Amino acid sequence: MIGMTNEIDAEIDDLARKARELASRIPFADRANILRTVAYEVRQAVKFDPTTNAGAPQGREWELEGLGKVCDAAENYYFEARTETRR
Repeated sequence: MIGMTNEIDAEIDDLARKARELASRIPFADRANILRTVAYEVRQAVKFDPTTNAGAPQGREWELEGLGKVCDAAENYYFEARTETRR
């Protein structure tokens, strides 16, 4: 299990590094879209894909509810960013 955690941490670090690199060279509203898209895809994975490891201690519905809040915040920020860009 320790090896798995190191692999997962490395993948997360790689994803974060790629997101940072991309964010530094794209427009404002597109940076907001990175957050929106990643949050959505994580929620979709929890909702529809079989988990290969332990789920949330309080259950899938609890996890989906929390991710829904994150998705809503990211979605709102994205639309605010798009609105500001159009001004």
